[in-house]
Amino acid sequence: MEIWEVAEQDDRIEGLTADGKPDPDYAAALGLKDAPLGRRALAAAVDILVYALLQVPYLVFTLPLLIKLVQGRFGFARFLSHPDFLLAAIAAAATTLLTLVYVIVQIVFHGRRGVTLGKSMTGIRSINVKTLERPGVGKAFIRALVVWGPAIVVVGPIAFLVSPRFDKEERSRGWHDKAADTWMVDVREGLDPYDEKRMRIARKTVAAEPVAERKSLPSLSTPNDNDGGGYRPSGRVSAGVLGVSRPKAKRDEPGAAPGGSLATPASGPAAPTPVAPSIPPSRAVSPPPPPTPTPTPPPTPTPPPSTGVTMGGPVTGGHAQQQPPAQQPPMQQQPPAQPRDRGVMLKVDSGERIPVAGLVLVGRDPALTENTLGARTVSIIDVSVSKTHMSLRPSGDGIEVTDRGSTNGTVVVHEGATRRLTAWEPVVAPVGAMIRFGDRSALVRHA
Repeated sequence: MEIWEVAEQDDRIEGLTADGKPDPDYAAALGLKDAPLGRRALAAAVDILVYALLQVPYLVFTLPLLIKLVQGRFGFARFLSHPDFLLAAIAAAATTLLTLVYVIVQIVFHGRRGVTLGKSMTGIRSINVKTLERPGVGKAFIRALVVWGPAIVVVGPIAFLVSPRFDKEERSRGWHDKAADTWMVDVREGLDPYDEKRMRIARKTVAAEPVAERKSLPSLSTPNDNDGGGYRPSGRVSAGVLGVSRPKAKRDEPGAAPGGSLATPASGPAAPTPVAPSIPPSRAVSPPPPPTPTPTPPPTPTPPPSTGVTMGGPVTGGHAQQQPPAQQPPMQQQPPAQPRDRGVMLKVDSGERIPVAGLVLVGRDPALTENTLGARTVSIIDVSVSKTHMSLRPSGDGIEVTDRGSTNGTVVVHEGATRRLTAWEPVVAPVGAMIRFGDRSALVRHA
């Protein structure tokens, strides 16, 4: 009998702090930006103006007749038989119906798409401040009720509309926004949260773990130390095998076999090694040859300074007296390799890495011109990317980005600040910044 275990669904919401409050830094890293108060006021003015225009039929044809009735100029029976009664009734009904439809459409669009007529015209979207998604019709209705409910007092709606200036979180959220958990964002200068593709890419880019830096390999050059240990590429023992050389102190011990620990020891009992005074290589000479009955041979030439003291002397007990090993010239050590400066690259959301060591043209099908001859071209297959979208060039600890008149534009996001590039104006994106071009995004990292 098999028992299936159902994994619990993770209901955690990204972008919330440990105490469940929305994290402004996370939203800024995605590219979301607060809606400016000036455009928020303009959007509210547009909505109010349209509402006021819908009241014109009532104010022109119905209200004057009602004022005469209230002032007692005629009775209710005459009011019903008045020649303008039918027109006043039609104007009142049309105004009520159009106003009701307008209000319902505004609330529904606000809840499902985050826009009203004014917000759509001014480039503002309303989202849920916690989930960064659509606020919902219920939240939109609560927000509208909180704003226009106190309309019986003239200063009521005005106080709510001005309250975003007193937001302690500095996100321009008014009392009505906090009551409905909404947040107004700017889609002209920042990311559009209702663009599902871009929002998904931004979330994956922020949630992606940083790539571990490549560890530098150890240098194969001879280490510059006094003990002489470590791996020596050019050092061979007498057996012809490459290996780890012994410390210099052990190699230079009296009686050590020349050639290291792998050298074959001399056959026969080793004669005691006489202690000879140290002679500088520059003054080393050969001992005089033994006397022979033959004529005196020509003097033996002095060996080079690097040979040290030569083997010689009388034979004792049938074995040659072993002299100290000849001193070898010190091995010329190579200077340690200097680490190369790390370059910069772009890590695209698709996983592609674009090294930037010189001029690089990025686009759907980049074309070289007279000013960009010799540049490297990188093709990004995406309909949102222009043919030659942007150019990249290394600049210190970052990348110089130039938008080459693309259709969907290029945006640089760094430390919560978003900057939309002007065509042909270079902007430096430091390491850690995000570059959005079309529907794609990439991080500036060390190579």
